[in-house]
Amino acid sequence: MSERKFLLFKTCVWLARIVVGLTFVVSGWAKAVDPWGFIYKIEEYLAVWSIDVAREITLTGAISLSITEFITGVLIATGCWRRLSVMTAAGFMAVMLPLTAYIAIANPVPDCGCFGDFIIVSNTVTFLKNIVLSVLIIYLIKYNTHIKGLYRHSLQWQTVAVSLAFVAAVSFIGYRYQPIVDFRPFKTGTIFPPESDDDNPDIVFIYSKNGEEREYSIDSLPDSTWTFVRRIDKTDMANDNTFAVFDGYDDATEMLASDDPLLLLIVNDPGAGYLYRSRLVMQFADFIKHEGGEMIAILATDADGVEKWRNLAAIDVDIFTADDTSLKMLARGDTALVYIVDRRIVWKRNITSFSPDLFDNSDGGILLDDMTIVDDGGVNLRLSLLWITAMFLIYLFNFSRKAKNEQNL
Repeated sequence: MSERKFLLFKTCVWLARIVVGLTFVVSGWAKAVDPWGFIYKIEEYLAVWSIDVAREITLTGAISLSITEFITGVLIATGCWRRLSVMTAAGFMAVMLPLTAYIAIANPVPDCGCFGDFIIVSNTVTFLKNIVLSVLIIYLIKYNTHIKGLYRHSLQWQTVAVSLAFVAAVSFIGYRYQPIVDFRPFKTGTIFPPESDDDNPDIVFIYSKNGEEREYSIDSLPDSTWTFVRRIDKTDMANDNTFAVFDGYDDATEMLASDDPLLLLIVNDPGAGYLYRSRLVMQFADFIKHEGGEMIAILATDADGVEKWRNLAAIDVDIFTADDTSLKMLARGDTALVYIVDRRIVWKRNITSFSPDLFDNSDGGILLDDMTIVDDGGVNLRLSLLWITAMFLIYLFNFSRKAKNEQNL
């Protein structure tokens, strides 16, 4: 092969590596940064197919899949473990290509969730993307081992180690607290609740009667023989910034527009049974009341579910309901706290991220404003810089005296 042809061949291999690798890196990172969102998406698929899987299994699968996808992308993009990385990517495509073909045809869910909430693409575009990736992966299966990667063979395990540490930390924070990067409408620092427009023709009200559900506009609501179910916005939910809270069947969203500090207890899964750490929640309620604020609970359920949950949880706060999609857009996790001051979201955290004896050991030194863990992308920036720096330092070892005496496989 002439030098010119070899250069062209080398360029093609690296372009294929970069396209496939970066796609896997972005897809894996987007899922890892928001593990709860990925869990919700998997459960959405399972519900469509009427498959019942324990949450623990879904959680393990979601985090394992996102981490494996991210590391596979890093290995391919850097030319490490050239045979294993490409075969792993081929395994992904062997599952995802027929799956996304089915999704593109049947359209069981609005989007596949391949890039989480970071990039929303249609099911058809997702399928076409996977066709392109599959072609490039087949090309790499044949030629990837012919071109050396960025790192010498003895250093490649270190790239796996630092990448694993990075993506595992991102997943842990996202699951334990909240996503370190929030792609949803209700980010920390935003005004809440957003201004709503009940005259918006895209907003409809769902009522049921004798097991039948129908949609009605605000100007044509049914008679009292119909039962209100929920309010939905028929615009793209990924870009929807509406939020509605109900007291029974009455819209109570305006009560969120308070100038006093407000602590929202968000319960995305009231069917889970007795509220975990209910004693801690009541301590939060007493504390914010002492500070001149108020705690309210918002559940993803109906009026009957409110009474059932109230009896199980024994929480002495006002309880309202909201659409489960809206609650999941506001805060991740089965149960979370959202702190609002002057109608601006200060922080939000999964209830399990707080120590159960937080108030017992505080000696009165609790400051709600200082409970921010995920600070609007700052944690992600610091972790990303650490990971990139570590990868660069490993690369520099390529030029050490010991490395120069090695034969790169």
